Amino acid sequence: MSPKNEVYYVQTKDRIHLLWKVSNVGERPAREPLAQHGFNSPFEESALTVEMAKKGVRTIHPRAIYATGTLAAVPESVTDLRRFEQMKSCLCPDEKPILRPDHDYILIWGYWRGLEDAEACTDAPRWASIDAAQACRAGMLSANQLGEMLARQRRVLAEAGYDDVNLRGEHIVLSYRPGGSFKTDEAGQIELRHCNFEFVRRLQGGR
Repeated sequence: MSPKNEVYYVQTKDRIHLLWKVSNVGERPAREPLAQHGFNSPFEESALTVEMAKKGVRTIHPRAIYATGTLAAVPESVTDLRRFEQMKSCLCPDEKPILRPDHDYILIWGYWRGLEDAEACTDAPRWASIDAAQACRAGMLSANQLGEMLARQRRVLAEAGYDDVNLRGEHIVLSYRPGGSFKTDEAGQIELRHCNFEFVRRLQGGR
């Protein structure tokens, strides 16, 4: 699903649509200010998603976090140990840290199809999803529209007390009907939904 990250679309035996993504926690981003912030842990990403949604920021839905078996050695890509140090007191039932550099972590998300969880079992029609950058490349949005969406999303995040240090069009998912129009919000604007939480941070003094 992404040329830059390990993100995959899957469907379970009972036809539940999911995305799974390998966490980059422990890797050090190549450029500032991303390196200063570092990749959020999968637990931070999931917690931020739920917290942001409660404050009115539209987000995709987290489903689970999966830890692989113990690796033979800590991967060479793990060069930023800050998140592991911060969470070393959070323990599993076996009293081992919940976040360890000798594991890979996979975040499992609901595949966004235009409906909230409460609507999923209704007869409401599904939507197709596309991120804002893809929509722009496909000619479904203009560059000016994409710029306006990024500015609007930055305002929405700030008003709720958050910032995406690496906000890009790929971090905003849109709902649309093929051959039709985009899903709009209560104000009649194209509905924006945040879908990447690797570099989301809480702002000081945020509500």
